[in-house]
Parts: sequence; structure tokens; C-alpha cells
Amino acid sequence: MGRVVAAAALIAATGCSLVYPRAPITAQTKNPSCVSTRPAVDTAAGVSFGIPAVFAGAYGVADGNSTALAGGGLLAVASALFFVSARSGFRDSERCEEELLAVHRTHEPPHTAEPAVAVALTCEQRRLDMYSRAVTGADPQQRQGLLLALPSCAEGSARERAWVLTRMAALDAGAGKCEGIENVAREIYQLDIVLHDVVLLGDIEVKHCLEQARREL
Repeated sequence: MGRVVAAAALIAATGCSLVYPRAPITAQTKNPSCVSTRPAVDTAAGVSFGIPAVFAGAYGVADGNSTALAGGGLLAVASALFFVSARSGFRDSERCEEELLAVHRTHEPPHTAEPAVAVALTCEQRRLDMYSRAVTGADPQQRQGLLLALPSCAEGSARERAWVLTRMAALDAGAGKCEGIENVAREIYQLDIVLHDVVLLGDIEVKHCLEQARREL
């Protein structure tokens, strides 16, 4: 019994989290990770020593056995040491997460103008999608709603002015107001040929108005 208790006390003095400290995480640490089983192992060991400590102590008190009491006390000490080690390990895991987060922040790319460009492209794509849905298959009310909701993506640019005129022409054509659309289309062509040829002329209603204007000449 004495040897077992002595061995238990010796093992308890080697709590994983206390005896094997974790190296701090830095930018040079390869494959940093905070996954560790040490606190869990310490907790399990603390429980495994704590249960027999209770039984040994109870037996010693009930039977007046001083050896059992002494053994239970040593087992309780071993259990307490493991729980202290486990607590230290869990706190170290929290510090590890903070260190890992700091390293990730250090490696984040600096902010440049590229995100702004990406946002602009996203706006342009959204506008093209809304326009396409408005002029292909939408009923008159949906068409008007989509056209009126077209976002502005590059205030003050020639393309933005061309888009304003394109929306104006599409709204008028959808309402059957073809007068003046030919002049608007000509201005769009001068501002942005691609927008004129691909977007504006992709609207069947606008093309109908332009063909009607040509027939009247």
C-alpha cells in the first residue's frame, strides 16, 4: 500500500501541463495549433486519484485505520496536483488562442485599392443583371421597378452618364414613348460604344423604337 501511494504521489508531481510547458506561438512557428490533450489528461488523472482517495479516507475513518487515512491523504494530494495542472493547461489554451489570433492578424495582407475595384466590379455586375432581367421577360411593372432601382457605380464618369441615358431610353421605350430615343441612343454611342451596342440594343423595346424612327425618315 505504501509503495502504491508513494508512486501515486510521484506521478502526481509530473502533471502534463505544468511539467511540459507549451512553446509560445510566433510568426516563425511552423503549423501553429492550439489543440492539446494535456489539460484533459490532467483532469482524468485527477479524477482517477480523487475517487480512491475518497474511498481510502472513508475506510480509514470508519475502521480507524491510520494507514488507510495516510494513503487517502496522499492520493488526495496527488489528485489536487493534477487538477491544478489541468487548470493551468486550460488557461494556457486560452493564451494560445490569443497568440494564434495575433499571428493571423500579422499575416493579413495590407489593405490596398484592390478591394475598392472589386466592389466596383460587383456593382457593375449587379447593374447589368438587373437591366438584363428588366428587358428580358419582365412585365411592364417589374421592368419599371428594376430600371428605377439600377445602382450608381461610378459617379461623374462617362459610363455612368451613358447608363443614366440608357435607363431613360429603356423606361421611355417600355412606356411606348419612342420620341427622342434615337437622339439619346446617339449620345450613348458617343459616350460608350460597348454600352450602346451590347446593353442598349439588347433591349427589344428600344430596338423597336429605333426601327420605327428609321421608318419615319
